[in-house]
Amino acid sequence: MDTPINSKRHIKFNMKDVLSVISFLIVFLLIWQIVFWLQIWPVVSLPSPAMVAQSFVDLVQENILIQSIIISLWRLFIGLVISVVIGGCVGLVMVRFKQFGKTMSSFALGFQSFPSIAWVPFAILLIGFNDLGILFVIVMNSVFSVMNSTYGAIRNI
Repeated sequence: MDTPINSKRHIKFNMKDVLSVISFLIVFLLIWQIVFWLQIWPVVSLPSPAMVAQSFVDLVQENILIQSIIISLWRLFIGLVISVVIGGCVGLVMVRFKQFGKTMSSFALGFQSFPSIAWVPFAILLIGFNDLGILFVIVMNSVFSVMNSTYGAIRNI
């Protein structure tokens, strides 16, 4: 029986919504181009929309964009695997030793709320701007979430 809850949702394209998005993009690009013509910022800081589009086309044609996306996704995958292993193991230890778990959950919650971008200077200073530094930032951004999730999930069974 098809009830409103069980029926498939159909995406309806409202022409008014489509025109609203298109007009927003046109106005945004127009303002961007005007600011470029006024030369408020150097060309290096704020290139024109046409220059950005040409750079994008060049990156796609030279296959640099696809390679960079693959490398970034690979780094993300490796970092998340490391986070799951470390966070899962520490989360299990937190469950086993209650006092350690109480202490570490507060500690992890504090670091979990630490802004992601704030780990970048630490990574650059401690490790350098390389693949290991990027992995460090990824792991530090996700290990505390995994740790708290493992601790909370197993503790509440």
